[in-house]
Amino acid sequence: MCEENTVDTIGTLLGTYLARFVSAQQLQTGFGYFLLVVAGFILFQNRHSFDRSLPDRSNLPINTNTPHDKVAYLDRSKVLDN
Repeated sequence: MCEENTVDTIGTLLGTYLARFVSAQQLQTGFGYFLLVVAGFILFQNRHSFDRSLPDRSNLPINTNTPHDKVAYLDRSKVLDN
């Protein structure tokens, strides 16, 4: 617990010193780019899990103008090959 407080204190003092040289607008812009890079990295790391989470599209609705409880679905096993 004491080590965390020491790191927090050093970070605060360093941030206070560096704030003299960087404007708030530059910090906001830089932080925005940093978040985009981190989000892209996380999405890249998890790219394989997206493939498995896609829904099964074997039964697609053919008529979406009907009420939801009466939606007709295409049975691909009965579709004739052209």
